[in-house]
Amino acid sequence: MVAAEALAAGLDTPMLRELAGLPRNADTRDIRDAFTQALSEAGIELPDPGLARRHALRRLAARLINGEIDPADLATDDWWETEVETVEEQSFVGLIPQCGCCIE
Repeated sequence: MVAAEALAAGLDTPMLRELAGLPRNADTRDIRDAFTQALSEAGIELPDPGLARRHALRRLAARLINGEIDPADLATDDWWETEVETVEEQSFVGLIPQCGCCIE
């Protein structure tokens, strides 16, 4: 969906078109490879994994605030282990349970 949105916004590369056409159940390695190549074709560098995880953490917080996810969803993917740099990130990570049974 992100690839289709990028195309609609005017970003157009051969691999981005191919990525937009992949089915939802496509192999994750194929999606990752196509995504990486599409970024390269567009001249966009992939952020380092730590920075990408921090951005994902911030999106997770926004989704929680907007009611798009439940607090139980925070107990997935070891979010509480995310290395953070700001006081706000630290405060949020400090609230994340380490497992589903810790939600209460």
